[in-house]
Amino acid sequence: MPIMSQVEQFTQSWLSHRDVLDLLLAQVKDEDLSFKPWDGAMSLGELALHIAQSAEFFINAAKTGEFNRSSDRATASTVAELRVLVQQATDRSKAVLDSLADADLGKLVATKAMFGTDLPAIAVLNSMKDHEIHHKGQLFVYVRMTGAKELPFFVKPRA
Repeated sequence: MPIMSQVEQFTQSWLSHRDVLDLLLAQVKDEDLSFKPWDGAMSLGELALHIAQSAEFFINAAKTGEFNRSSDRATASTVAELRVLVQQATDRSKAVLDSLADADLGKLVATKAMFGTDLPAIAVLNSMKDHEIHHKGQLFVYVRMTGAKELPFFVKPRA
């Protein structure tokens, strides 16, 4: 079995978390998409899209060396639409990750405005994964609060 590159190892680790997002969304009903546990919170649907769209933002920054927010923010009115949008974002993100070489992980990304200093691409990617894990934890609570009884494990190992 060939040894995985650093990029491949990162991608597999990230996907083991991202795969759980779809498992969580499978527990949600259409009427739950607007659920907010407190005033001012993102809705369940907004939170799921935030996870997927933010990952693209960070991954593209690791690739290009700078953060560029896309004004294209998708919305979903059904769980089926939401799951498709999340899968499409996942596919786009994975394609960008697949285009990176291990040498790219050490390249600096212009992150002073966000983090106070420029960071290597691997630090940006790890921040993205931490951000996703944080929000996925929130989503577990949201989904439980909407009545889901059987929730997945927080990570889904990849073969």
